[in-house]
Amino acid sequence: MNLIKKFAAIPVLLFIITLLSYGQTLQMYFLIDDNALIYKLQHPEQNIGLWGSGIIGDGPYRHRVLQFVPFYPVFRTNPTPYFAIGVLLYFLASVTLFFFVTQITQKKSIGFAAAAIFASGYVGSETMYGITNSWETSRGIIMALVTFMLYYKFITTKKMAFYILAAVLFFFSLDTIYVRAHGLIFAFVVFDALFGCKKISFSEIAKSLVRITPFVLIYFKIYLVNAGSEVKRFGLWNIIQSAISEGRFAPLTILIQDIGNLFIPDILTSRIDRMVLNYRSLPSEFSIGSLSCASILIILMLFTVFKFREKVHLVKVLIFAAVFSLSNFVLFYFREPEHTLWTTHRYFSYSFPGLALFLAVTFFLISSWKNKALFGLFSSIIPRNLFRG
Repeated sequence: MNLIKKFAAIPVLLFIITLLSYGQTLQMYFLIDDNALIYKLQHPEQNIGLWGSGIIGDGPYRHRVLQFVPFYPVFRTNPTPYFAIGVLLYFLASVTLFFFVTQITQKKSIGFAAAAIFASGYVGSETMYGITNSWETSRGIIMALVTFMLYYKFITTKKMAFYILAAVLFFFSLDTIYVRAHGLIFAFVVFDALFGCKKISFSEIAKSLVRITPFVLIYFKIYLVNAGSEVKRFGLWNIIQSAISEGRFAPLTILIQDIGNLFIPDILTSRIDRMVLNYRSLPSEFSIGSLSCASILIILMLFTVFKFREKVHLVKVLIFAAVFSLSNFVLFYFREPEHTLWTTHRYFSYSFPGLALFLAVTFFLISSWKNKALFGLFSSIIPRNLFRG
């Protein structure tokens, strides 16, 4: 822990962990979307897929090509430097997470634990196997975390400059990372409620509503004005109707299964499924392992919040971490409720910073309750992630 207290050592340690986790991606070649990206960079005015015409493009994948424009004349079709920048961006995201967590907890040990868990990868690791996803997602995570940092600075100092900067960055966090940041507003509203309100009262709630209104309007401008076509794709109502008329209740459990897969690697929960399958059949979209683990985890989360309720600030951080983890894939579930997210799924990448923060705070609270040595439990997650079980 003495090494962690030395700030200069922290980026070095995080870089080593990141390199161990994703260094092998430097040997990878372009995947499906990456090939389309290279072609788009070579023919910028053509309308390819959902990216639209021109360098900026339009629709949900706008701005995705723009970030590669300065690099293509240098890197051309050599994949290695593109993947190297992907690893670098992921490392910078872990450093940003360290600063954010340290800021809101005032504990460098928690900050390092969260950043180290995140740097070790695994959850959402599918993102790193293609440059289009890795560049965009890591950049989006950095922008989102800096937005929270600026807003927290505004809450604690009341300086409007931080508020304005947070609003501007929030806009770019949504507009340039459209397909990944759709759940950010929910985490933001909860963040303000937890850390911006001094107490539960009408006046504090009113102030909170005033503060978050510009951010809600930004979200409305970017997402909800085009929600008509998207709402038609939401399949949750069809799943509910199917459950009522046909008795197909398994799809209704997928959101809880996703929570289980987020916290517990599905390579472990699938072993429970294989054991159960020896005795009875299961629907293809149903994982008893993921569902049971998620149910136990939810109970443990509620117990942790109740047990440490006197540590008000850290419990608030814990609640925010849980909301941040969940809000980034709940909308995806509403749209595609029969699509289970496995642990490495790219839609979990945005949830991973929240999960890392949740685990770090939980281990810290447990160690303060029983044994400080238990805080070292987080280190067991790192090699598990690095060597993929």
